[in-house]
Amino acid sequence: TLPNKMSFSGGLSVAVGYPLDTVKVRIQTEKHYNGIWHCIRETYKAEKLSGFYKGISLSVSTASLIASFSFGAYRNFLYNICRLRYGTSDVKPSKVDVSVAGCATGAVRVVLISPTEIAKVRMQTQKQLHCSVTASHPLKAKYQGPVHCLRTIAKEEGFGGLYKGSSALLCRECHSFATYFLTYSILCDWLTPAGKNKPGILVALLKTNRFINRMSFRGRKSHLVRRFEDRKVTEWEEIKCRGVYDIASGQAVTANQSRC
Repeated sequence: TLPNKMSFSGGLSVAVGYPLDTVKVRIQTEKHYNGIWHCIRETYKAEKLSGFYKGISLSVSTASLIASFSFGAYRNFLYNICRLRYGTSDVKPSKVDVSVAGCATGAVRVVLISPTEIAKVRMQTQKQLHCSVTASHPLKAKYQGPVHCLRTIAKEEGFGGLYKGSSALLCRECHSFATYFLTYSILCDWLTPAGKNKPGILVALLKTNRFINRMSFRGRKSHLVRRFEDRKVTEWEEIKCRGVYDIASGQAVTANQSRC
């Protein structure tokens, strides 16, 4: 099903992009990095490959669940919006309905992803070591893992510590998912054949190929128009005398009965 596919793809996308996300977070929060490559070199030199994947376990597991949840929440919001506005859920929702449902989905996501975002950033930026209570014990990192990080934040900063910056996150998620689901709905409508309720893979491939060819033809057409406009008047006389003339290739295509 679509939610299960989105769950898998959501976790996979997080795993693939996580190292660069770590680099991004470190550049944003620390001043001594001169750029992306400097941050990558310094991180690898000090922490090896594991430094790029701090806190990834919680992010991957929650991304899979949240991606699946997002589509379920979106469908439920859209169902209830249609029932409230039209009295039935069988009507085709408008673009406004889709945007509102996507915005509501983004707002609900904030409640779920804000704690994991906090833990992710804390783990990604953790480099300094903290002494334990007993001096004889070896030095160890303050956060031993994502779950330990969440427990420590809740203990030291209270429940509100897990939702620091959630207002900015709310703004980001609401407009992002309103745009995301609106685009998703438009593409599904465009790729769905007449008489069907969902797009087919063959139709999607054919329409995509047709769109690419159309854009390619437009580019070629504009190029031909420019060549056509650059011809001299003498060539127009040649066309008039000798027949139909292919401006692009410079060769006669058919013979014309008319003569000068």
